[in-house]
Amino acid sequence: MYLFARNNDIRSIIKHKGLKIYSTKIYSNNQLVRDFVPAQYNGQYGMWDLVEDKFYPNKGTGTFTVGPEIKNYDEIYEVKKAYSILPSGVELYDYI
Repeated sequence: MYLFARNNDIRSIIKHKGLKIYSTKIYSNNQLVRDFVPAQYNGQYGMWDLVEDKFYPNKGTGTFTVGPEIKNYDEIYEVKKAYSILPSGVELYDYI
């Protein structure tokens, strides 16, 4: 799956610059399987999955630029209330 890129066929990937992503949710048969939010973990920017409590760094080239840091994530991301609190060192951001 690509974020910030489009795969036209097996030979070409079109990259888009200057986009912002606030969150991404992935469902399988109406069940939420991934709930990605912008985050920093171990000095890297990427997406934190609120369902798995797992960090996914950028797998492409370049780096992410982040928006403002979110301090009250539990109020903003209600789905997080059903899961454990974020591990130490994880910081959430408004967008990347």
